[in-house]
Amino acid sequence: MEDELHKFENLKYDFDYGVRFASREHIDDKLKLIGWLQMNITSLQNYVQSANNLMNNAFKHFFGEPGVPADIKGLYYVASRLAKTFQELIEWHNNVMSTSIESDFINLRDCFGKYTLDAAFKIWEFPTLIKNKINTTLETISEKKGEPVVINITLNIIIDQKIVDDFNKELDRLKLSSN
Repeated sequence: MEDELHKFENLKYDFDYGVRFASREHIDDKLKLIGWLQMNITSLQNYVQSANNLMNNAFKHFFGEPGVPADIKGLYYVASRLAKTFQELIEWHNNVMSTSIESDFINLRDCFGKYTLDAAFKIWEFPTLIKNKINTTLETISEKKGEPVVINITLNIIIDQKIVDDFNKELDRLKLSSN
């Protein structure tokens, strides 16, 4: 997975250094803003569902049961698709942040653009987490002397509540919330 993620290292650098390219959209009224938000929320839902499917279904399937060899091609598929999810999350952020938008909507756009960052960087750091967990487990195996050892590795993809709250405050300020 680390190799797959490093294919997108330049994209991570673009994020780190605030490099953005063409603005593909211009939002100049509330109706366009609502449509733009709905389209991007659908994309977010797709990313989350895909990551869940990869980790909760595909990974389990390809890793296999204890004592059964893993499907290496299948695990490669999971790694490459998870790396692709990282790419999509960062590109989503960059597309949102580069959207040309009326000044009254800028805070909303900026809050919304942060939605994918925590998830993207959890994916980026996941290979290191896995390596550390395996190394720690290998150290304890010698101490356990034949006892079964269980490794639990979790990838939690969530949106920071403060970001959600800030976004909702902006929706309320613009009178766009469904309340």
